[in-house]
Amino acid sequence: MDIDELWIAESTSSSKLEYLDLSCNKLKKLERIEALAALRELILDQNAISTITLTRPHPTLETLLLNDNQVEEFHGALFPAVRRVGLDRNCVKGFRGEPSLAKLEVLSLEDQRGWEGNVRFGEFMKLRTVRLSGNPLQTLTPLRQTPSLATLELRHCGIKRIPRSLSCDLPNLQHLDLDGNSISDIRGLAGLAFLENLSMKGNTVGESEGNLEGVLGVLKTGKVRSLDL
Repeated sequence: MDIDELWIAESTSSSKLEYLDLSCNKLKKLERIEALAALRELILDQNAISTITLTRPHPTLETLLLNDNQVEEFHGALFPAVRRVGLDRNCVKGFRGEPSLAKLEVLSLEDQRGWEGNVRFGEFMKLRTVRLSGNPLQTLTPLRQTPSLATLELRHCGIKRIPRSLSCDLPNLQHLDLDGNSISDIRGLAGLAFLENLSMKGNTVGESEGNLEGVLGVLKTGKVRSLDL
């Protein structure tokens, strides 16, 4: 079935529907889902959605997956209960209303078309996982002061250096994937006391540091369980 339009009547508000998957259709707009007041998980991957229009914030939605669409801007105030947002392979240029996303824990924004990076990550107070692989970040500056962050994936982002302040900016980081960048100096990883998994394949780390002994010497922690160079 190819659905190109979704119309939800206001009378649907009494519905007990908690899960809805409309992936792989031809939807162009996301609107009126607030009428599904019990909805907790909405999956809309692989559509053609470019706009999100609600007349009021959705009270219960916790998971929203919009991967492989055409979304350009995300309005956090519309989804105050959301914990997980997937927007991989869209056209997202920025977020609005970040403070409203007080419960957000997982955010995936990989491979955006026309990425501008207008997202204030530091305002997501419970954010634990961020995936930004495939975007031209070049630096880790946008992720400064995100103390709750535990998992960070930044593959192929054009990153050349790791800031010395990383352990202060992301003190609880446990899993870090920096594959496919241009990093030659890993001293910025020093001080990440809780780091357990590190992947840096395809970088340009110097010979003195680009081996097991050198990397462990910089990290100075016994918590590392997985190391991929």
